[in-house]
This record gives sequence, C-alpha cells and structure tokens, in this order.
Amino acid sequence: MSAIELESIHKVYQTGRQSVHALRGVTLRVEEGQVYGIIGQSGAGKSTLLRCINLLERPTEGTVTVAGKRLTDLPARALQRERARIGMIFQHFHLLQSATVADNVAFPLRLAGVARRQARARVGELLELVGLGGYEHKYPTQLSGGQKQRVAIARALANHPSVLLCDEATSALDPNTTRAILDLLLDIQRRLGLTIVMVTHEMAVVQRVCDRVAVMDHGQVVEEGPLTEVFVSPRHEVTRSLLEADDPEPDQVRPRSGGTVARIVCAGAAAEGPFLKEAAAHTSTQFTILHGKVDSVKDQPYARLTVEWLGEPAHVQGAFQWLRERGCRVDVRDEEGWRDAR
Repeated sequence: MSAIELESIHKVYQTGRQSVHALRGVTLRVEEGQVYGIIGQSGAGKSTLLRCINLLERPTEGTVTVAGKRLTDLPARALQRERARIGMIFQHFHLLQSATVADNVAFPLRLAGVARRQARARVGELLELVGLGGYEHKYPTQLSGGQKQRVAIARALANHPSVLLCDEATSALDPNTTRAILDLLLDIQRRLGLTIVMVTHEMAVVQRVCDRVAVMDHGQVVEEGPLTEVFVSPRHEVTRSLLEADDPEPDQVRPRSGGTVARIVCAGAAAEGPFLKEAAAHTSTQFTILHGKVDSVKDQPYARLTVEWLGEPAHVQGAFQWLRERGCRVDVRDEEGWRDAR
C-alpha cells in the first residue's frame, strides 16, 4: 500500500513579474515502510518537493495523499490533525535554544494537549530510543551536532507519526556522525515501521539507507527506481554524474600496459566472491585494478571498480560478456569518455 502519493505536482513562485517553476509535474509513490531517497544537485527542487508532502509548501497544481488522506483537499483544522502524523527533521535542527532537551522533545506534545505526566513518560521513552537517556536537563548549547539531531529526531517522533521527512538531515554533520545518525534512523524505521523520505545531495547517504531513489533535476524526476538498479544501471546523465563524483580523473585511469580500461559496477550476488579473477580465468585474460571500492548499497554488497583488462581483444570482450551475464555493468573508456562495452 502506498504511504505517500504525489500526483502531477507543480510549484510556481511569483517573483515580481517573473514565474519560477520549482516543480514541474512530479508524480511519485512511496510504499509503507520504505526508506525513500530524493537526490539531486542544489536547486533541483528536492526540498520543495519534500515540503509539499506535509503542505508546508502548498502545490500550485496537483494532489498530495498521505496514509489514504488527500491533504490537498482538507480544510485547515483537519490538515493540522493529519500533519501531526508526519514528523520532520531539518539540516540545522531547529531546536529551542532556551529550552532543555526534555522541553524540546515535549513541545509538540504540549501543542497536542497531552497531559504532563504522559508527556514526561513519552519524552523519557524517546530519549532512550535515540541514545540520549539522562540528557533531559541539558540545553542545546551543551550538545554536539549529532546529539542535537538526535533531539530533533526524538521531537519528530513525539506524536507517533507514520511518516518521517528528513530534509538534508546529515548535511551539517561530519562523516562519522552522519553514519551514526543514518544507522539510528534505519534502526528506528525497522523498530517502528516508519515510512521515511530523505532529501539529500549525497549519494553516500541514499546508498547507506534507502530502498528506492528518485533523481531530480530542474524540478523534474529524471530517474526513479530500486536503489541497486539505479546505482548499477543509471539511465540519465544527471544520475551518472552524481555516481561519478568520486571516480578518478581521466588522466588517472589511462592504460599502463596497453590494455582496455573498463569500469565494472555490480551489486548483490554479482558483487560477491572473486568475480574479476573468475572472469579472467574463464577467458585467459588478465586485469589490473586502477581504482575502485567494494562497499554496500543498503544491505547488499556493491562494487565500482576501474580496471585495465589485458589479453587478445576477442578474449577481453569475452571477459566483459562473462561479467555482464553475471549481472555487472561494463563500460569502457576511449578518447571521448565512457561508453557501454557492448
């Protein structure tokens, strides 16, 4: 069942006599219990789209449905009730600086009219959940960036939301803290069965936690699909450029021994075991790794390797065919750039 449905979303801002089209006909569906990533460069429209989900930004055209309720049709009071079931966290935390950690987490509970004793119990439960038990009486100025984001997560969960929206939630954090916060969000999602929608400009973020991803450019979704499919076989140039951001410069991957330079990308079972060695053994060829990484995409192994492949041309093509049949994507590099090896 879809937790979130966006149909033909347009958002137009008027600036004097000019119209700025931030979103252009975006349609998306996010299933219950998914971690869904929205990625793109700055100005692509991803944060505007996220804020349309809870109608912090009201679409100029289109409909927004969350948990079966069409939010774009609701009057103000009914919309306010439905928004309570949608939590949100931000890049810069948005904590009340003059309030304690406990009071920050309790703030949405007070707005909802929850009794003080019940609110106190809920705050304690949430702080334990995010790893901040015993921090009730501290103030935001006494916390690190990661701890502040944990407080913000606890606050976002206060009213038992079914959906959590994350707007560049780790962009202000160092890499180690980013990994810790992402792991916390994934743990919370699994425990509570939340649907999470995460906006980011970093492929490493969606790589670690997301099930599906939408790639945005100039207010449109240019590519969408399961995470491993998008990472292994990107169709759009914007997606490819995001994935290639950490690849070596062209002069770093020149052939050293007169062979063919290839980029091999695979995930899941295709990335397990000594698959390059097996391809070489099956085709009487050799290879040298020039650059690359073996990592994971969500819970699956993922490899992105640049290699120089050596041998008779027909045998090298045979090795590439063997890798493709295993489930790998193989591109070769020539003077004009990367192209499919077929």
